Amino acid sequence: GAHIGDVAVMFACLSLSLIRPPLAPPRAQPPPRAQPPRAMARGPEALAEPPRFPIDRTGRAHTEESRAKISAANKGNVPWNRGRKHSEETRRKIAEATRNAMLARKERQAAERERMRLEEPEQYAEMLANETAQRKATAERALERK
Repeated sequence: GAHIGDVAVMFACLSLSLIRPPLAPPRAQPPPRAQPPRAMARGPEALAEPPRFPIDRTGRAHTEESRAKISAANKGNVPWNRGRKHSEETRRKIAEATRNAMLARKERQAAERERMRLEEPEQYAEMLANETAQRKATAERALERK
């Protein structure tokens, strides 16, 4: 016959199965894709189809219709920072950051010109000739106006 200990174990297992919900069946894997998504597709057929994924919208300008809708939705809303003034310290920080950014841009352009001068002398000479011609044309237009 069954011992008292065995009955207790059986009872404990039975009560656990009543308390704990059954485990969910394993999820089925989605079927493999037959073709790549349009966001990944290349070639003229990719451009012919309308965009299907939000990633297809990156870098695109809104249509006039959607701009009008956005504008209508924003009518009457007051910006959170309307009427606020920047402190003198903040204005100083913004001015300094802008100056540094412009300086860095000029330095990058100078470095690019130097690289071109050393590595691509033909293109560099062409660029200089274009700049000179442009400067002459601008000067001539200025003289004509006087």
